[in-house]
Amino acid sequence: MYCRDHSVQYPGHAGALARLCWLTKSMLYARYSGSTSGGSMNARTYAKVVGVVIVLIGIGGLALGEKSLLGVLNIDIAEDIVHLVSGGLMAFVGFRGSDRAVRSVVGGLGVVYLLVGVLGFIVPNMFGLLPHEYKTVLDNLIHLTLGVLGIAIGFFLGDRAANRAHH
Repeated sequence: MYCRDHSVQYPGHAGALARLCWLTKSMLYARYSGSTSGGSMNARTYAKVVGVVIVLIGIGGLALGEKSLLGVLNIDIAEDIVHLVSGGLMAFVGFRGSDRAVRSVVGGLGVVYLLVGVLGFIVPNMFGLLPHEYKTVLDNLIHLTLGVLGIAIGFFLGDRAANRAHH
């Protein structure tokens, strides 16, 4: 996986996506380099960081109202509320949940974000749930990225590491 150096400062959502990419690369490196921390710890860290970032995106969206952010990301109140709920849930289990709950929520929300990313290309207004159509590919790519990472970390990397630790 190729990511830019995390020490470079990126503004707004681009910075959050760059930090998310770096975090994921670091967790995958720790997982395959023989690190003693288990996969559930990786899923927990992912849940904490990504959950807080998604909540901040939701808060920022509510503060901006319903308009495009820098002409590249769409902002809708419905989507902001979904970000607050999904990010809040992910952060909550990251800080307070059991290892099994963390992996389930990270993987389950990964499935949801993956579906939203795919549907964003096919049905941009999400069957009328969103008042504005997604007009940028970046929205969909971020949702696809969160989906793939959530599924991989929640369902595959965490389970394999946890199973290996028990044997």
